[in-house]
Amino acid sequence: MPAVVQLIESMRYDGTNSQEMAAWVGDAKVVQVDEDGTCIMSVTVYGLTYDVLVRPGWHTLRSNGIHYGSLSPETYAQQYRELPDS
Repeated sequence: MPAVVQLIESMRYDGTNSQEMAAWVGDAKVVQVDEDGTCIMSVTVYGLTYDVLVRPGWHTLRSNGIHYGSLSPETYAQQYRELPDS
């Protein structure tokens, strides 16, 4: 029986690519970027709008073209393994 995995994409936030990250997430806009690079995005998914905090070094995830979460490097490493691009 073949194994299957859900496609989840990730983008690493480096503290300077907030606009690029918001555009990549989809229905999101940057609300604020603090001096330390912490970004707050306003994200809308299925008609619900909420704020997402992303710190430099964190990974933002998307699945099926919508925001799927934002994780610290430690949590990301515990929960996900990156596959090579094909």
